[in-house]
Amino acid sequence: MEAIDEAPGPFTKEEVQFATFVKKYEEALSIKKFLGITIFNPWSSMRWAIDSGKFTSLEQVKKYRADYPGTRTERVLEKMEKRRESLHEDLDGVNQVKQV
Repeated sequence: MEAIDEAPGPFTKEEVQFATFVKKYEEALSIKKFLGITIFNPWSSMRWAIDSGKFTSLEQVKKYRADYPGTRTERVLEKMEKRRESLHEDLDGVNQVKQV
């Protein structure tokens, strides 16, 4: 058995975002759960691109969204982006300007 010289480094932000997209896309692609089995739409071109290794980054996914507006890919990315924006809301009103 070969020894491993060094452990792989932490994932980049881009890798984590792509993995999150894949997970969210698969959730959106789910047709239904039946007896604990999730059934997917086998004809999804994005799913084929991910599974075949054609798409391996969020940048490629965003280009696909630009080329094919109105797709499930666009809806999933929009939800991810809205979620990220909501994490930075000013909940305390600190940056609000008072009108006199």
